Amino acid sequence: MLVALAVLSIQGKIRPLRQTLRQTLRQTLRQTGRKLAATVHRFFESSKIYHKGNLITRSQLAEMQSYLRKTNGHSPATHPRLLNRALADEARLVRYFYLGKNNEILRVAAHKMGGYEGLDRLSQNPAGRGKLEAYLKTSNYDALLLALSELPKKKSQSRISGIYTLDDFCTVAIFGNLK
Repeated sequence: MLVALAVLSIQGKIRPLRQTLRQTLRQTLRQTGRKLAATVHRFFESSKIYHKGNLITRSQLAEMQSYLRKTNGHSPATHPRLLNRALADEARLVRYFYLGKNNEILRVAAHKMGGYEGLDRLSQNPAGRGKLEAYLKTSNYDALLLALSELPKKKSQSRISGIYTLDDFCTVAIFGNLK
């Protein structure tokens, strides 16, 4: 009986302690995440060519990770596997994006579509590339959506999404899976 009372007394103290620790951990993660996101955004915004919503490439992420290592030390945001999830500098979507005024057109399309993933899928498919190039000439968003719906579905979709924008990077680096 005495042991049961002691256990109940300890459990009564442990539960509030667990809650306090969880709250403290959440607050620390939020603060760390906000600081990291602010640092990352400042780094890219200091560049004259970056605009909010732009595609970011593997080399841009590597440069930014190097900066983060120097300023903040090692963190999940500097994990090398994050680079594998970004588009290579030679990727077709990157070439389309940085050609002329295409970046404005593609940025608007990505915003309407909820991200660059669909545009990336189009750029990887020969028929999709033709539709994407036609879209860049005409800005016919409905035709772009139709082309995207006509693409064959992959049999096994990877649950790991790509990193296309700065916001994607911050989300994955702070809260995401680094696989």
